[in-house]
Amino acid sequence: MADQHIRVLRCFVALEVPADIQEILGRASARLAGSGADVGWVKPENIHLTLKFLGEIPQGRALQVGMAVSRLKGRIGPVPAALGGLGAFPVLHKPRVVWAGLSQGTEECGRVFAAVEGELADMGFQREEREFSPHLTLGRVRSDRNVGELVKLIGETGLEPVEFSLKALTLMKSSLTPQGSVYEPMNTAYLAG
Repeated sequence: MADQHIRVLRCFVALEVPADIQEILGRASARLAGSGADVGWVKPENIHLTLKFLGEIPQGRALQVGMAVSRLKGRIGPVPAALGGLGAFPVLHKPRVVWAGLSQGTEECGRVFAAVEGELADMGFQREEREFSPHLTLGRVRSDRNVGELVKLIGETGLEPVEFSLKALTLMKSSLTPQGSVYEPMNTAYLAG
């Protein structure tokens, strides 16, 4: 009989965003929150660039993923990036996810994504079927309340094309709480330039 007490963790692999960029994005989110739309806004300190969502996996498997992330640090350098505009998925006039894009670094993020995908596919994880679109999630729309005002503000709110570097490739544990998701780094590989 299988052990029914195996600890399962909700995990994803991400590139961490520097604190000063998180603050800039937090200010943009606060402006968008003025729309009164029903959005679950990501806390600034939780803003990151997701490369691979793994879902719920056994703790032992998470440790293996952490080792795989560590192996990548010698093959990948820091990603030079710059903030781009704001947008929404699936389309701006029907937003479900509000995001900030990159005006620089998308190709490099794509290469990091491909390396992570390859490493994890070798471990038996399914490859992503959708095309990778690097973005920084700011919030998730929960209902249609004041969506028109939100869309208007997204169009009016610009982001300075501030340059930064993505240097930390991290396996994160995500715990769902009534106050929102809590992220905890499990393994971080600092990308050497």
